[in-house]
Amino acid sequence: MKREAGVLAAIDEMAHALPFTLKGLDADNGSEFINLHLADYCK
Repeated sequence: MKREAGVLAAIDEMAHALPFTLKGLDADNGSEFINLHLADYCK
């Protein structure tokens, strides 16, 4: 759970720092990177 929260927090921080709206997220590491928490975040 800590790692999931850390990943989501990092993505959220990065998204807020971008000078444009983040419209997508590509996970080149395979589907094992996409968990329910990340899928919910992307919705």
